[in-house]
Amino acid sequence: MSKATAGENGVALYYPYLTISDRSWLLGSLCLWETVRRIVPAGLQVDDPEWLTPLKRQGLLKQADTRHSLADARARVLAAITPTGATISAVGSEAKKLLRSRFEALAPGSKDIVEIHMSKGDEETWELLLEAGLAEKGEHGFVRVATPVGELYMTCLATEMAEQSSTPLITDQSRYIDWSRAVASEGTKVGSAGEPLLTQVAALDLEWPDTGAFAEIRSAKFCEFHAATESPRSTFRSFLFKMQAERAAARTAEQDEDVVKRFQRDLNATNEEVLAKIAELGVKGRGGVLSLIASVVRPWAIPDKLLAIGGNTAERRTAVSQLYKNPGYYAYLVKETLT
Repeated sequence: MSKATAGENGVALYYPYLTISDRSWLLGSLCLWETVRRIVPAGLQVDDPEWLTPLKRQGLLKQADTRHSLADARARVLAAITPTGATISAVGSEAKKLLRSRFEALAPGSKDIVEIHMSKGDEETWELLLEAGLAEKGEHGFVRVATPVGELYMTCLATEMAEQSSTPLITDQSRYIDWSRAVASEGTKVGSAGEPLLTQVAALDLEWPDTGAFAEIRSAKFCEFHAATESPRSTFRSFLFKMQAERAAARTAEQDEDVVKRFQRDLNATNEEVLAKIAELGVKGRGGVLSLIASVVRPWAIPDKLLAIGGNTAERRTAVSQLYKNPGYYAYLVKETLT
């Protein structure tokens, strides 16, 4: 898969942690993605919370192995801290001195540490950090690393894995977005934690479910919703990728703002079109369309309900098919189902 098609298969790579503790953030992300992969070295058992079990069973949450990215991640760290114009061809004493001096310049006197499982790096990486005094061995297979270096390393590892697989990066840790911007290769949009699609949804000012909207939704129920909405979700994602490409091509802040406003206007118009088409299909009753939707136990089955209402079945089936291809329909469906 080329970088030009990054994310089109609906897979996103989560970083920096082994497990995801923010349930609402993950479910919100899965309203956009088919699968979220997280960085877990082969053979490592992760102590996940119980609510993740249905998501793993249905393939919504999978693991991404690190084995083919470790050496390149180390090289990317060294490149990130090397002064402009300098190069380091191998890990040696000069690299260790440079790492230490650059760290002191970036975070003088920092005592904060983060823990990284040793299987997320290779032997040479940990040797480099240990001998530079920026890491120490911890317990249960973890290494304790000075926070700025640890965050830089995890961002480099995630970016390398993302670029190798042409997979967009996502994170629930806002500080990592700045790291991602700093280490992404020139000209690539793959490591798009710098401009995540969820942020672009917010930029469109859609009524996307907020974090509290998922509190009462069981994971198994969410999996049902996810399985039933693959087609409209794919269309909606393509809509956002198109907006992302146009924003990347914008040369000024004004042009970027115009792009966002246009897509917001278009999507709002498609939502209005959805309501109009449903009304045209003859859905009537007390409270109108919204009360009907609210009364449906499985809101994604609305088309079946429409097909059951008299009239020309072929025409209704065509109209329903058009709804599924409409990006506004999916945004509307998510809002009505999950809020």
